[in-house]
Formats: sequence, structure tokens, C-alpha cells
Amino acid sequence: MSAPFVADLTAGYSPVRIERLLDEALIIALRNGRNEMTHLDVIDAQMITEVGLSHDVGYHPDERRRVAIHEAGHALVATLAGRDVKLASILRRSGTLGLVAHGDVEERFLRTPTEATDLMAVALAGRAAEIQEFGEASSGIASDLQVATTIAAQLVGMLGAGGSLLSLEAAAVAGAGNLVAKVLHDEKSREKADELMKVAADRAACTVLEHRRALLALADALCDRDELTGDEVHNIVATAMVG
Repeated sequence: MSAPFVADLTAGYSPVRIERLLDEALIIALRNGRNEMTHLDVIDAQMITEVGLSHDVGYHPDERRRVAIHEAGHALVATLAGRDVKLASILRRSGTLGLVAHGDVEERFLRTPTEATDLMAVALAGRAAEIQEFGEASSGIASDLQVATTIAAQLVGMLGAGGSLLSLEAAAVAGAGNLVAKVLHDEKSREKADELMKVAADRAACTVLEHRRALLALADALCDRDELTGDEVHNIVATAMVG
């Protein structure tokens, strides 16, 4: 919610950045009375270095529940899409009110259109969960729409998903300094990107409805504990789906 919804551990990190990340993780472990760090310390360190320190916002009860439902939507769809969920949180970090950090299960250098549309559905799942449970979405969906729009623009403008193999990325368009602007500037490309957004939004809505038991179980756990590890998220989803 108003946060990066995806964080891949050490993806694109230089050796120096990895060293700094591990140093921060060790500090976290020592602060908690341990001489050895764990993968959870590394995740915490990444959240601190990338997004900022977490702290309790002191939400109004209704708002706290909305943030939990929103992040539960992201976590649920990410899990069902086969993503490696690392952390779900409703604690505030810098300008964010919550986040779900997830990445590829294995290191990948290429992404297919199917995988890209999976990420769009994950991005729009917080919105779908809010609409389902509260009747409308809040301003917390702004950054999610930005993420999904960027992916849609990449599919249409770079990867030939708009019915044409011409790359808008290769074009020089007056007043369009980036790919998203180029796609939005071109009427047919904009229509195709909008269509991809609607398909992803419908998929997210169907998923949170079909698995509402898991959605609510995740939201309840987030309200109780503020943060969930990836293992906790996966276990909650798995238990709810067989219950």
C-alpha cells in the first residue's frame, strides 16, 4: 500500500551492496542478542536499506484492518502465482504503509509475458481485496497502479504484446521521455495496455474471492502480529485452502 510490492533479495546488487546488506543484517542479529544472523535478518536489513526502518503508525482500527486486507491481497495472489514471498507487513516504513516483499523462487534473467501478467495481478490484488471487503479502494492503490501500468507498457511497447512487433522503445516521440509515456501517447498501444490492466484486475478479483478464507486468515494474522515471514504466509494460505 503506497509501497514497492516486490523486493528480490540481492537482485542486481553489486558485491559492495551485498557486503553492506550483510553488515546491516549482522547488526540486527547482534541487537537481538544473537551472534549469528539468519535469512530473516537479511530480509530485515534489505527492508531497512531499501524502504526504511519500520515503526508502528498507530492506525485507526478501521484503517489498520484496511491496510491488512490490502497487503493480504498482495500476499495471497503472490503465493498462488508461485512467487517466493519473503515478508508481509503492515508496519510503516518511510512513506509506505505496508508491503509484501517477494521474488522469483530461483534466480531468473528473462521474464515471459505470462510471468509479467502474474506480476500485474499481484500488483492489483490489494485493490481487489479492498473493493471486495470494503466496497471501494483507498488511495493506497496509487503505487500499485503505477507498477501495473509500467509492466503493461513494457509488454505492449517493448515485447510485442500489443499486436505489433514494432518497439515504441526504439521510437523518438516528442514529449515522451520514457516507455510508459510513449505507450500512453499512442492510442492503439494505450488501449491494449488498458486491456491488459483490466484482465489482470479481473484475475486478481476472482482470486481473492475464490480464496477469501485465506485472504481473511492472512489479514487477521497481520492485524495480530504486524508482520509475517514468508513461511508464515505460505502456511496460512495452505491451511486455509484445505480447511
